[in-house]
Amino acid sequence: MAAGIGCSLSAKSAEELNFAEHDVLSRKLAKSWNRYQERSLLKKAEPYWKRLSELPCAPNGKTPVWCPLETAIVIKACPPGIALERLKKMENARSVIRVHRLSHLAIPKAVLQGRYLVEQRLPISLHTTKSQIGLYIENQEKFTKAARNLVVFLSQSSLDDITGNHDIYASLTAVEIPRYDNVPLYIENNEGKIGLIDLEHFSLKCDSSLYKACKLAVLMFPYHMKDILDEADKINPAEMARTSSELKHLSEQTIEGFEHIYGDHKIFIAEQEIGLENPFQGIKIAQDMSKTVAQIITARIFTNDRFKQEFFPDGMKEETQSAVEAAVLLFIRDLESFLNNDLTRLSRRYHSVGSFPELLSA
Repeated sequence: MAAGIGCSLSAKSAEELNFAEHDVLSRKLAKSWNRYQERSLLKKAEPYWKRLSELPCAPNGKTPVWCPLETAIVIKACPPGIALERLKKMENARSVIRVHRLSHLAIPKAVLQGRYLVEQRLPISLHTTKSQIGLYIENQEKFTKAARNLVVFLSQSSLDDITGNHDIYASLTAVEIPRYDNVPLYIENNEGKIGLIDLEHFSLKCDSSLYKACKLAVLMFPYHMKDILDEADKINPAEMARTSSELKHLSEQTIEGFEHIYGDHKIFIAEQEIGLENPFQGIKIAQDMSKTVAQIITARIFTNDRFKQEFFPDGMKEETQSAVEAAVLLFIRDLESFLNNDLTRLSRRYHSVGSFPELLSA
């Protein structure tokens, strides 16, 4: 009996020892791999240090972000002391992803070089608000895991500045638009992922409710309402029971906005018989539509008190309004001609368009 117990203990100790050795080896391999990736990023950045001003620069953001076309890196300028802080935030966020196995959230590898961060560039091909919304709408089934991952991530940490996009599409929706310049969507190996490429406002301290986490997830993935609620219900079913109706209403509002931004445009080009096989075909604005638009614009002009006082202080005659409407109608025709010329120019630059999100944002 004693011998049997001794053998059992020895076997258990050996098993624990093997596990410990395997864990140490895994950590060493991970550190070596990270050092290799850091050296690789710095080597890729070497040719650009003396000519940063010549590189394409991202249009958004408080600090310059350069994107060399020849290699998959991004170079970010950071104020003194901020670069190291950002690296730490990236590592903290990566720890949340690692612990909870959130494989559909991606943080680019990064290395510090003076006051610059050199980062891996994720395979993000679509950048505008409309193309990002289109990418999601056209590939909803691929983003199910990403939507669920985002709920878990935001329930364990705080990440502001991922909604509130104030671009030209903000007037088409009653809710906040995602900041796709900070949390872009992309597809890799046929799976939808979220790139966490700006973690300036990230914190491990989670002082917000689960409702806020779900709200942000719904604003990004409104068609995944059921998946978001299912994931949140695992965390705090009581809170979800109180707030699910509000979230469903938010989902409906967000979907309505997405349809205005992307869906209506897709319907329009379908009516124009434009598709991926003829992406640069000219458009034709129907005559009755042109007249209706001209009447609406003219009515707006003539109900503007400031306009009337400045240009027609003595009042306006009926023929004046007719003349303005004719001028607006002529402008619409000129606009149609301009757009068709622009499409001809695009056709010379691009040989083909690979998807509807790309087509609608061209």
